[in-house]
Amino acid sequence: MHGPNREEAKVKRSASLLAMIVALLPALSPAMPGQLAEGELAKSIVPVDLHVSFVPPPFRGDGQLGLAYELRLANFRNIELTLTQVDVFPLEDRTHSLLSLAGPDLVQCLLRPGKPPGMERPELLAGGEFAVVMLWVIMDPGQPVPSSIAHRATFRLVRGDGSKSELPVEGAVIYPPAQTLLPVCPPLGRGRWLMANGPGMLGEHRLFLHSLDGRASNTQRLASDWMLLGPDGRLVKDDPEDNADWYSYGEPVLAVADAIVVDAADGIPENVPLSDERAVPNKRETMTGNYVVLNLAEDTFAFYGHLQPGSVRVQVGDHVRAGQELGRIGNSGNSDAPHLHFHVANGSDPLSGEGLPFSLTSFAVLEVLDVPFWERMLVENEPWEQTVAAEPKLHEAEMPVGEAIIEFR
Repeated sequence: MHGPNREEAKVKRSASLLAMIVALLPALSPAMPGQLAEGELAKSIVPVDLHVSFVPPPFRGDGQLGLAYELRLANFRNIELTLTQVDVFPLEDRTHSLLSLAGPDLVQCLLRPGKPPGMERPELLAGGEFAVVMLWVIMDPGQPVPSSIAHRATFRLVRGDGSKSELPVEGAVIYPPAQTLLPVCPPLGRGRWLMANGPGMLGEHRLFLHSLDGRASNTQRLASDWMLLGPDGRLVKDDPEDNADWYSYGEPVLAVADAIVVDAADGIPENVPLSDERAVPNKRETMTGNYVVLNLAEDTFAFYGHLQPGSVRVQVGDHVRAGQELGRIGNSGNSDAPHLHFHVANGSDPLSGEGLPFSLTSFAVLEVLDVPFWERMLVENEPWEQTVAAEPKLHEAEMPVGEAIIEFR
């Protein structure tokens, strides 16, 4: 064939295949669990690719064992499919659900990279479109992480005559790493600290999925922001537009373990607190502000961001000891107010790589907060007042999660 004839044939073949798929989808829905051998996934011709690009080691937080990762779904045919449910289950026991998301719970965990914010139906995947489901899988009490985990995505197909079918597809088998990071020391000194944007199902850092250097990653998957509370329970002494009046400003940031400095930057000027403008243009080289990166172990790096200019006390190649001062809290880079951004990842680049869980030797949770309250603490300088009289529980060898007032002792 030559010229238009070849293109015409391609269109006819595509249309024929599409018609066949639409016709067969209801008949070839996955088999029931009892019809499958142990560890077997159901067959399906639903034209969706399920993929997990990276699985971090399990984390321990709030007395629970869990996994935080992302499931990507791509629609490979020109059929509109509506995602209605996502299930996570052990491959050896597909009747046991580790996590099931549907309705509003699913929609709030759904990202549509490249789409405008606030799209009306993020669960609708047209032909050639993809979505990302943010998964936060908590194990049953006392149970280990399964050695293999699979995923089931259920889609609704609406035909031209108005009839509907629910079409599940299974796949994306993962094998979670068994190892966990050894507990490290806190990155800050004694005191009461607001941990904002902390690790959680829908934390702000968790949603920072982006593509750099030719690959998509989630470097800040389990990152957190830290601000010191004063004796009055406030974040600011007097003038919120003066960096020096924030209790956090100038506080030392500390090496969490014996480590090697593999990257550092200094000299980026600071922002006016709570201003929409930045002291320097917000780009890759300046977004993280002044920072230090430590190599804790093989493929394990700790990142400290937004430091005070002129405060970085280490250089690349330095060997540091746990508790050693690295620099001081500032308000540089993409920062609204003086704070420490801290995360652990599998690469030394501050913005490229995969975020990893970490655990701290010990900390106390004074109170779990909701986002609106800590935002008022930040913007309106509303004080936090301790309402729980009992001695707070001391957490050991865990990762602090969510939004909370954390005390290091």
